[in-house]
Amino acid sequence: MDKITGVLHYNPDTDRMGITVADLWEVTGLYCGDLLDIWINGEWILDRIELSNTWYLVNSNLKGSQLEGLEVRY
Repeated sequence: MDKITGVLHYNPDTDRMGITVADLWEVTGLYCGDLLDIWINGEWILDRIELSNTWYLVNSNLKGSQLEGLEVRY
């Protein structure tokens, strides 16, 4: 199965982070423990999304508003 490449956004309808492709929801809500490749410094890095007061990525230490607009593969 091919991975979805899109942009990470907060979805207020599901109260979760989700992924859009061409401004349309491709994944309406991610769950704690979901693995993502994130595009940082010109390379894809494997990371895991979690929630504790705010959404965050474990390996990259990005959290909250830092996640908004991040390019990801899922």
